[in-house]
Amino acid sequence: MFTTNISAPSTWCCSANRLRFVQEHRWTAPPSGAAPECHGSVKFSVAVASLNSYRRNIAALLAGQAIAYLVPLISVPFLARVLGLGPYGRLAFAIACVQYFQIVTDYGFNLSATRRLAIIKHDSEQVAQLLASVTVIKLLLCAAGFVVVVALATFVPELNDSSALLACAYIAVLGHSIFPLWFFLGLERMQAQTVCIFIGQLISLASLVLFVNGPNDLSVAAASLGLAPVISAICGWLVLRSAGLARWSWAGRNHALETLRDGWHTFYANAAIGVYTTTTIVGLGFISTAEAVGLFSAADKIVKAVLGLTSPVAQAVYPHIARLSAQSRESALAFIGRLLRWQCIGNGVLSFALLIGADTIVRTLFGAQFAAAADVIRWMALLPLIVGASNVLGVQAMLNFGMSSAFARIVASSCLFHVIVLLPLVDRFGASGAGTAILATEVFVVILMSRALSKGGLLAPIVRAPHP
Repeated sequence: MFTTNISAPSTWCCSANRLRFVQEHRWTAPPSGAAPECHGSVKFSVAVASLNSYRRNIAALLAGQAIAYLVPLISVPFLARVLGLGPYGRLAFAIACVQYFQIVTDYGFNLSATRRLAIIKHDSEQVAQLLASVTVIKLLLCAAGFVVVVALATFVPELNDSSALLACAYIAVLGHSIFPLWFFLGLERMQAQTVCIFIGQLISLASLVLFVNGPNDLSVAAASLGLAPVISAICGWLVLRSAGLARWSWAGRNHALETLRDGWHTFYANAAIGVYTTTTIVGLGFISTAEAVGLFSAADKIVKAVLGLTSPVAQAVYPHIARLSAQSRESALAFIGRLLRWQCIGNGVLSFALLIGADTIVRTLFGAQFAAAADVIRWMALLPLIVGASNVLGVQAMLNFGMSSAFARIVASSCLFHVIVLLPLVDRFGASGAGTAILATEVFVVILMSRALSKGGLLAPIVRAPHP
């Protein structure tokens, strides 16, 4: 991706904040079915501290997201105008190809390992073991992926001329594989990731502006974009080290395999999601032209940027709901219901803004050469509303209430559905057909998730959640 969620800077390195960090995270989940052993003012204080924690995280992520949007708001239009429609499409195609391997190296750890860390974070030895297992697994997957990329660039004729471009684009996969984003999320300390990612983006932007001068600099552009997660990863590990959290404790192969198994359903679902979103550009590149890829990619960047405005909310509340569901099923479902209501309202406004402002947005950011991308945006305008609902129903509700298998099956089914509708739509309508296929798939996902939650008796309490 060209953009990443970040949060606002803070003084997370000072000793006082590290002490407060330890104090705030001394929480242990009660046994299944048991009530927390706290009374009176203690119980009230725990509840207030938890509420304030996730609200601070949301505020920090939203503030940082606003700042971070300045970077892609410059870099993406800059690349589109300097490279031109066709070369920009080639760059987007190469990035989409290597994103398959980013999906593999992420392995769903941003959810599975985050959930695990939120539960064990009071136990420093278990935390160190989890950090070691996840990091080693991601590095091994990254190395294996690069071998596959080299093989594909060698033996697939359509990729022979893009070997250098693919290799440069793969730098981003390395960066994402070593950046401990899941660790910051699991500890509910989003301020640190704000600084790290923002620094990476600024350095990446500087490299683009200094070294990308025209269509012949495609590989340089790909490498510059890949610098962002690499620099962010370096900063992230420096942060963990300064806070005394970068401690490894290798628990052996069995622990690593258990970590893999724990994240399998999430990886399966994330892989299916990634396949249908990434395959859109890859399929468009093989079936249609580089210009069509450029138009769809420009529209997709705008829609994803709008979606990113609300993604910090989903990231920040996920560990809160995980903790809340261990204490009270009813309270967690009520919280999810209120979240669904507000998410739909906010994302509905964003969808309406995309629908009526598509032409102005495209011409302002990308220029007249990309004018046809406005039609693609209009086909995708409802995505913020629909994806917002699917995130609440799927990630926040299904994953936190033991429906990982059903979640994975739904996303896998949607992947197959997307491929079925994508090919004829792209062949007939090009970039607009690709946008329509994504919209149809997301609607399909929401329908299946609603049915699954209804069968599990969870949809009614969510929909009927009272106002706070």
